[in-house]
Amino acid sequence: MMIRPINTLKPPPPPRVDPKANAEQITRLQAEATKLHNEIRLANKMGEADAAASARQRLTQVNAELTTAQPTPPAAQPGRELPAAVTAANGNGGTTAAPALFTTQNFGGTPNLLLTSGEPDAGGVSPDVATANDILNAIEGGKSIDNIAHERNMSPEQVVAALNVDRMTATATEHANGDTRTVVIKDGNGRTITENQDYHHGGYYTEVTGRDGQTTSSPIRDDLGRKETTSVDAATGAITTKFVDDLGDGSVTERTTNPQTRITTTTETNGDGAVTVTKNLPNGSTVETVTPAGGPALPVTTVTGPGGEETILAQTQTADGSGAASIQEQLAEGKSFEEIAEASNLTPEQVIAELNAAGLEVTQGGDPGETLQIVVTDPETGDTVTYNNDYQHGSTSVTTVEGNTETTDTVDGNGRTSHTERNTETG
Repeated sequence: MMIRPINTLKPPPPPRVDPKANAEQITRLQAEATKLHNEIRLANKMGEADAAASARQRLTQVNAELTTAQPTPPAAQPGRELPAAVTAANGNGGTTAAPALFTTQNFGGTPNLLLTSGEPDAGGVSPDVATANDILNAIEGGKSIDNIAHERNMSPEQVVAALNVDRMTATATEHANGDTRTVVIKDGNGRTITENQDYHHGGYYTEVTGRDGQTTSSPIRDDLGRKETTSVDAATGAITTKFVDDLGDGSVTERTTNPQTRITTTTETNGDGAVTVTKNLPNGSTVETVTPAGGPALPVTTVTGPGGEETILAQTQTADGSGAASIQEQLAEGKSFEEIAEASNLTPEQVIAELNAAGLEVTQGGDPGETLQIVVTDPETGDTVTYNNDYQHGSTSVTTVEGNTETTDTVDGNGRTSHTERNTETG
């Protein structure tokens, strides 16, 4: 039997690589790449083509700098010429070829086997393959490549690059000047996973084509990864979009927009059961009611007026507009908001906020102490009601404008009433 002597000469050492080299620069470039992706997405949604193109140009530069900044592995050292096999007598007068055993001297007394198959020790999975499998599992689980990149502090390009390992391949293609992106992943086992991302409208979905050629599609998800479904009420035309955070805390958000009333209502149910209902009204006001999960706490309603002023309603007030008629009746009697509030143990701001919650706009004017004028407008119809109080003469009037008809009811200082009507177009 032939035995090849062991070569005890040590190979030249590989170049030293500082693992911390350019670490700060790499972190900065990765953060800038993520920021640029968000800028491109926002610019596409806003229709700002020039801004999107500029951000994409900068992103190309950042990716190039990032590639340059990444530490490069040492160049492979030329190995010694190794025998293809050794021969041994087989006991039958011939010889049998067998794989050669190669060892290197480690000066520790025990030789180390050189693994020539490319597989990690003990038949495990290499870190790169493990990372690619984790990413692929996350994609099939519903996450987008952009969300995975954000979680891992990587750029989407780096996530796609990480999928190109072993028998797995991934290719990203942008369409319509970056408005959409398609990433095609072949897992090496005959399956194709395709992520379709829409930056213009927002959202993404995934298709999986199996070895049998059958394709299944995932639900559509928004940019936050929430499952998204949309329905239309045939009678009212109201559009309801539902978002379910099945990958997160399980919260559910429903948003309904009614084209007839121009009111948008959003209901958010958190994972703990707390419910927040927000109404955006045509008059520019927002009504938000928060109902805590369980416990004795009562719902809290906050009204944000057209001018941005926030007021918390009292528990005795209504946020659905049902109390507006009573307030307007008192205004017609010549009462001020201060007088109405005092009689109901409220603040003037709360009285006005209740009218705002009913979808009405309120303005005040007049000379303090002499006259008071309050104008209430329904932005949906354009109708206005003007309440005048002349403190000096003791008279009040209510002028209502509905379409082209103006009606005025007056009570003078002696209690006499008058009623007039006129056409605002013809006079």
